[in-house]
Order: sequence, then C-alpha cells, then structure tokens
Amino acid sequence: MAANLFKEQLLAVFPGFRALKLPYKNDGGGARQAAFYMLLLLPDGEAVKIGDLYDKAVSTPGFIRKHTPADEVPVGRFMVPKFKFTFEFEASADMWELGVTGAFDGGDFSGMVTGGNGLRISGVYPKATIEVDELGTVAAAATAVCMQECARVPRPPVDFVADRPFMFAIVEERSGVALFLGHVVNPLAL
Repeated sequence: MAANLFKEQLLAVFPGFRALKLPYKNDGGGARQAAFYMLLLLPDGEAVKIGDLYDKAVSTPGFIRKHTPADEVPVGRFMVPKFKFTFEFEASADMWELGVTGAFDGGDFSGMVTGGNGLRISGVYPKATIEVDELGTVAAAATAVCMQECARVPRPPVDFVADRPFMFAIVEERSGVALFLGHVVNPLAL
C-alpha cells in the first residue's frame, strides 16, 4: 500500500462511494497538450458495490465528469495499493468487425511510406500499461501496426483507504472521456 505523502488530495465523498483524482504531470507540450488524470472510485461496500459503479460509469452520460473531485481537501488516513497492469492483444479481427477493411486488403500508404501504395496491414497490436505506487501513477499506451513487410508505428479530513475492491479510470481532462476503465478486486494481495 502506498501511504499518504500529501496533506491534501483531490477527494470527494458521494452517497455510497468516494472519489480520488490523481492528475498526471505533462512533460512540456504547452496549452494544446491534453491533460490526463486517474480517477479512483471506492465503493463503501454496503449500498454501493463495484458492479454498481461500473454500471453507472458505462451507462450514465457524464458520470465520470460529475464524480471527479474538483477541490483539494485535508486528508486523514490515506492508502492506495501499488499495482501494475499491462494489457495487450491483436486487434485485426476486431477492426474487421468494426468495418475497417481497406487497410488490410491493400491500401494506399504512400503518404506514410515511400512506395506505400498497395501495402497491407497484417497485424495491429495495442498495448497499455498502468502503474501506481507511492510516488504517483504512470500510464502509457502504444500500438504497433505490422504491414506486409512489418513496418512498425510505434476540509474535515477525508479518509481514502483502498483496502477493498475499487474501480479506476484514466480520463482526458477537457473532454471527460475515459480512455481506460479497470478495477482491483483484492488490493491487499498486491
């Protein structure tokens, strides 16, 4: 478990759960660079359970934005478990099902690759990693696209003790779009 290194956090208490916002640092970029944050939703476990939060997050428009803390509050007990998740898969079949077919049949990639007319994509490999420890949170995502010749595109104190199942999301600040959604079932085992 990562212990509290800060006296105040972006925390909010809602009926049945608590929310914690952990902003990501932007390296350079400027005003046009997107800002991201991790949102942890910790159900109280009585009236609201993790399944309830999932249902609301995916079916209620604006749920993530509405339940993202806006103010720093004094923190009492504060613990978030260390965890690291990596997820990767081959996405070609999913892209075909969504109707993206031209790139796999031999498209025009001449704007990207010299002599790229007639190349075809042979595989798409997205990968995402999310890591949380006592120093903060890091998230990264990349997608490798293999073509026929395999060219790669590379206030009062508020307690927040995540010692029971909780949900997390990686959110883009301006749009409020959740890019990743996941959960930790047994944080004490991490």
